[in-house]
Amino acid sequence: QGEVHVAGGGPSSAADSHPGAAPSPALGICAAMAPVLGVLAQTCYGLGLFINMLWATAVIKLTSFLPLAKRRHEEIGLFLLQMAWRLSFFWAPWMKFRPSDDYVDQWTLVKNVMAELNAEAAEKGTKPKPLFVLGNHTSFLDTVLAVAKIPTEVLIKCRTYMDHHLFKLPILSTICR
Repeated sequence: QGEVHVAGGGPSSAADSHPGAAPSPALGICAAMAPVLGVLAQTCYGLGLFINMLWATAVIKLTSFLPLAKRRHEEIGLFLLQMAWRLSFFWAPWMKFRPSDDYVDQWTLVKNVMAELNAEAAEKGTKPKPLFVLGNHTSFLDTVLAVAKIPTEVLIKCRTYMDHHLFKLPILSTICR
């Protein structure tokens, strides 16, 4: 939990920030450019995300030739995807993410419960159960943000369920598998 802020918001004229003041011509020009800058920022982020997904997909495909267990391939794929999506946010400085005050405490609690369950499974000689994170997504950005912000040691233990149509999309199908 937390907040997502996109930089560039704020009053569109001096009259909005100081009641009774006349609007500045410079602020009028800035206000007129705001939609253009918004589209430019979205395009830059989208292009960066696309490029990062391309290299992550290529490396994930290459790792499929390594003689590793399926579970290990999945962990490597999730790690690469997380790094690609984190890079996308890093190169989009106009997007700020502020986690809630108890963010670290909540993930520490999840990690402790996972460690207890893993120890219990080891004692019984069974496989540890994967973590199931349920999200009601309002957009694709929700998934990207969640993958980028979940701690890596938790993410690689997660398994995902998704709609079948995602497996038909060229780049996403590799990532989803």
